[in-house]
Amino acid sequence: MINKDAANMLFERNACLVVDRDVIPEKVAIELTSREAVEFAKKMESSACNGYGIGEIGTMDYLNRRGFFLALTYQNVRHELETEADYERKD
Repeated sequence: MINKDAANMLFERNACLVVDRDVIPEKVAIELTSREAVEFAKKMESSACNGYGIGEIGTMDYLNRRGFFLALTYQNVRHELETEADYERKD
């Protein structure tokens, strides 16, 4: 489980500048959370993700702070539900 302060620190440590804002490259967000969490964030709020291209080299997909927080929220809820299910199986 991760709280807002820890989420902010994680974002700041892993962010990179794209034009005028800090973002988390999608690849990094997946490493820090999971592919499922990033896909969840992208489905929940399309404005939470974007990409920046530099011609023939390609495009870097990224999550903004809100998108990254949505992915972390997914991870928190999933962790809690899995922990709850494990606890109920022990009873």
